[in-house]
Amino acid sequence: MPQLDFATYPTQLFWLVVTFVALYVLMWKIVIPRISGVLEDRQSRRENDLEKAETLRSEAEGVLAAYEKAMADGRSTAQKILLDAASKISQNQALREAESAERLSAKIAEAEERILEARNKAMLDLEPLAAELAQATASKLSGSNISQESATSAVQTTLRDMNP
Repeated sequence: MPQLDFATYPTQLFWLVVTFVALYVLMWKIVIPRISGVLEDRQSRRENDLEKAETLRSEAEGVLAAYEKAMADGRSTAQKILLDAASKISQNQALREAESAERLSAKIAEAEERILEARNKAMLDLEPLAAELAQATASKLSGSNISQESATSAVQTTLRDMNP
């Protein structure tokens, strides 16, 4: 075997050193810079991605805060609108109730006047009938005849005493 021959050791060692130096230089000048470039690119991309993620997170937090503020403002505005509407409705209701009460009071007063007029008319219509009844009763009970004027006068006096 030629590898074990001591006579070929110096040439084998020479080529071993040449090959080792060539591979070392090749690794040092070409391969390692490329690998480190790729690693640096990956690291810078990762850092950029982390920075973008942090920026986006900050923006999202800002948008969320703005959204929550807008929702709170919207709720307070809606509550204010509801309170205003309820106040207007209650004012309108109170106004309508007052108007209805006035109308009812006017109708009640009008009805009371009509009842009073009807009562007075009925009493006036009742006077001649009551006078005739008084004459007939007096003639049946006492057997005496009383005049129409005295019977009417007695009925009027009695009706005046009943209606103060």
